[in-house]
Amino acid sequence: MEWVNIFDAKIALFAHRVLQSTGAFAMAIFLCGRKRFAWLSFFIPVLMGFSRIYFGVHYASDVAAGLAVGLFAGLAGGVAMFSGCSRTLVGFDIELAQAVADEIGVELECVKINWETKEAELQAGNIDMAWNGFTYTTDRDNGYFDADRNQRIGGLDFSGMYMVNKQVAVVRKEDAQKYATADAMQSIADASFVAEAGSAGYTTIQSLFSKMPTGVDRQLDIFTEVSSGTAEI
Repeated sequence: MEWVNIFDAKIALFAHRVLQSTGAFAMAIFLCGRKRFAWLSFFIPVLMGFSRIYFGVHYASDVAAGLAVGLFAGLAGGVAMFSGCSRTLVGFDIELAQAVADEIGVELECVKINWETKEAELQAGNIDMAWNGFTYTTDRDNGYFDADRNQRIGGLDFSGMYMVNKQVAVVRKEDAQKYATADAMQSIADASFVAEAGSAGYTTIQSLFSKMPTGVDRQLDIFTEVSSGTAEI
């Protein structure tokens, strides 16, 4: 009597192993990426499966089963990972804001706003405080006229300063020598800048370099723009 490993043979025949892994990878990219482009991750396993059928290497059932197993594995892993993650915001500013809220006896609620319109959000009463690296300037303290929003922004009530920050320029490593100084950045006419819209960095670029930077919604997007080469500084 001879024993035959039927289980492994059936699995190898029924579910294409490569499509299992690529399907799981595609689902992971879809769950973690930006939904506007993340669906493109499914293009690779679908194209691979089509090629296997077209060239007669595997049955359609093998391809479909392998892809289904991979997508299910990626989905199950993603659900397990995200369901166990805390959505609580963390960081120095968050902890300091919570400590102040506890001290004065109020409940802290953190909301996401458009940083470019933070002054208007305060004026309208949509938020009580703007708390996250809000740079002090005399214009913000005394009030100023914002031509873009065509309205007068009244003086803001700042707390005591609790952090001293500096404006720094971020460039790609290969451009470090090219943009080693502020003079070098200013001397290159076609140098492209990016900054968070409505931030102190945005106005610093305008005043220091007399250039109009590309405005992005989040500071994290600045690194994406620079690393991809869309902007240089």
